[in-house]
Amino acid sequence: MIEQDKRLHISHETIGLQWAGLLKQNYNTRHAAKSIARDFNCEPRTAKSWLAGQHPQLRHFMRAMQLFGVDAVLGVLVPETQTHRSKLHDDLLELRSRLDRLSKELGNLHNVAQPKTRPRRGPDTR
Repeated sequence: MIEQDKRLHISHETIGLQWAGLLKQNYNTRHAAKSIARDFNCEPRTAKSWLAGQHPQLRHFMRAMQLFGVDAVLGVLVPETQTHRSKLHDDLLELRSRLDRLSKELGNLHNVAQPKTRPRRGPDTR
């Protein structure tokens, strides 16, 4: 098995692009820069630079965690975590589907294996 390098290899440019994507996803309006500036307590000019791909400061990541959740910020800093989570989600859906199919098959087998009993005729004379 190949051992993965545990160090984070992501450039400022990549972080900036991921950050811009996160903001565009959450601020899909005509006045996005003003809304971002209000929510992050920064200048609209700063918000515009973020939307263009400039990376933020640490305090802005902290604010983003409050606004959008830790997973959203992790998706910016470690993009492969989002891909990994999506694959896990898809795998989980596939396993649930297989489990449902197997459960139905098991139910069918159970019904076939049940012996048919004849209805009693007359009173019990024991």
